[in-house]
Amino acid sequence: RTNWPGTTSTVSPTINSNSSTINPPSISSSISQENKTNDSPLKSSTSIQNDDPMSESIAFDRGILTYPLTNYTFGTKEPLYERDNSVQARFQRMREEFTTLGVRRSVEAVLLVHEHNLPHILLLQLGTTFFKLPGKTK
Repeated sequence: RTNWPGTTSTVSPTINSNSSTINPPSISSSISQENKTNDSPLKSSTSIQNDDPMSESIAFDRGILTYPLTNYTFGTKEPLYERDNSVQARFQRMREEFTTLGVRRSVEAVLLVHEHNLPHILLLQLGTTFFKLPGKTK
């Protein structure tokens, strides 16, 4: 369970099987906000500790920057329609593009923002059941 922001959550379940006890690693994470303004990013750190004396404790102090949702603007574009009628046709087109253009290069990312100090992930919705991250390929 995670409470945002400025609180720490810890998960440490115990698994029992065949009269032996296995203690999985304890994972704790915390999020802090340095400046309590709307433009300052939230930062998080995670640490993993295991009760096994043979293993080491690992700490991840990498910060994840999240910016306020108000920093972004949203709009709509004309709908994009699929070029191919079927999955097989799409794979055939991709094979042909590979022989002429080479390896396909693309970038994928997660847009993580915060609204009222709660993290949100931004996705694009295509139709009613398919979600995609924003961007396009050449």
